[in-house]
Amino acid sequence: MRAVTRFLKALLGVIVACVVIFVLVEGVSSTVLFVWDGLFKTGAGLASRKHVMFDEQLGWVNQPGLKVPDLYGPGLGATINAQSLRAQHDLSGAVPVGRSRVLCSGDSFTFGVGNGDDETWCQQLEVQHPQVEAANAGEAAYGIGQMYLKSKRLSEQLKWNVHVTGFIADDIRRLTTLDFIGRNKPRPNLKDDGTLVWEGTPVAQASPLYLWFRANRRVFAPLRFLELGGRLGKKFSKPAPGGAGWSQARTADTVIAVFEATRELSQAQDAVAVFAFLPSGPHFDPEDERWRRELLPRCAEKGLICLDVVAPIRALDDATEDAMYTAAWGHYSADGNKRVAEALWAELVAIPEVAVRLGEGAPATPEGEAVAPPPAE
Repeated sequence: MRAVTRFLKALLGVIVACVVIFVLVEGVSSTVLFVWDGLFKTGAGLASRKHVMFDEQLGWVNQPGLKVPDLYGPGLGATINAQSLRAQHDLSGAVPVGRSRVLCSGDSFTFGVGNGDDETWCQQLEVQHPQVEAANAGEAAYGIGQMYLKSKRLSEQLKWNVHVTGFIADDIRRLTTLDFIGRNKPRPNLKDDGTLVWEGTPVAQASPLYLWFRANRRVFAPLRFLELGGRLGKKFSKPAPGGAGWSQARTADTVIAVFEATRELSQAQDAVAVFAFLPSGPHFDPEDERWRRELLPRCAEKGLICLDVVAPIRALDDATEDAMYTAAWGHYSADGNKRVAEALWAELVAIPEVAVRLGEGAPATPEGEAVAPPPAE
């Protein structure tokens, strides 16, 4: 009996020793990897941090009057004018005589992440069609709600003939959230009486430390005690504000309401609003398909001009479509921006009321006169 007891004690000692050794080795290894990643793999965050600043109405906005040389590589810089547009010069309040101004709202695909100032699809409209003056209001990481709010602000400064809101499927999800990548943002909410209200305003500024932590989550992800804390937090805490609870129907209703508000901005200055569903990656995307099926018929019911730019891009052969995106940035390449601009233009000029305002077969403004700037409020 004593022999059995001694054996069990010895076995237990071996098991405990193995557990202790495992914990020590695992802990030391995790610590070494964490320190290594912390020293060599941390970053300051997205490239857009170099050209955006906090804004209590929009969440963040391109910093006016800023030039960031070589942002995406040699010769691929970004220039922000005084109106927070990606442009190498300031725009006059009135549309220049004999030209048509196209305001482009959107996210990073419109801003042109990975490309120089003249390579964005918005600027390519001007490059390919000299009668057009492009006004690139794209902002990295924007949702559809923020696109509207920025265009509303710009409507107090600029006139335009055509307003193109270029959006991807993920911009629809962003519309439902009160933050994105650690930055707080406003969120539209559609009341029962059909009016839009804006939640989360004025926007609270996130601390630099929190933004840095969010930007380097992959460094902290292997820490098991953080994972344990996260699981416990999800189990015992209330759901965080965001897209949770937003049905597809509710989201679509809110998107359409924002589109209608955007249309009103253009109608107030005898311009046309267009909403272009853009591709965000090569080949089939179930989110693209889901939202194209949901939104495009709703647009038609409301008399909104919603264009499907995904379809002509998907019709390209695989090699051509793959070449439209950069491996480094995951956004349109210079060739991709050209193709998006070409596909979009073909859709735009097929609509008579848009074609007239683009100077296709008719003057951009009556009797060749510039449109007067909107009155200051």
